[in-house]
Amino acid sequence: FGLWAYDPAVLRSIGKHFHTGQTLPDSAIDSIIGMQSLHVGSRLLEEVRAARIDLELHSRSDAKHSESPDDIVQRIYRETATGQLHEEEQAVLLSSVAGHVANGYAAGYYSDLWAEVLAADAFELFQESGIGDEITVRRLG
Repeated sequence: FGLWAYDPAVLRSIGKHFHTGQTLPDSAIDSIIGMQSLHVGSRLLEEVRAARIDLELHSRSDAKHSESPDDIVQRIYRETATGQLHEEEQAVLLSSVAGHVANGYAAGYYSDLWAEVLAADAFELFQESGIGDEITVRRLG
């Protein structure tokens, strides 16, 4: 749904004043679309970091691995850091990823990233075919 929510035609069709029914002005639509990319790099970095941690921790087949889970998390954070971590952040790194690692999510973050790629590809087909054309949208599914 996220990609659809930023399409100008969709915004014009659902973005109406609750009382008057007046559609959003183009300047508001432009602002909403512009905000789509706000902090997108930071969010993606967090997801890639979580995916790397998941994959590395779940691909270990040797219980006598030389790196502890905490060492792995610390290393991946150092490799992907955009700045210096504070002492408080370093102290809680493992606990910040323990939930999704221990709850059976396994390599779910990696799967989520691929799902986003596939969703973007499918959405691009709708964009190229004309989102505003209801017949085309119904045909594509």
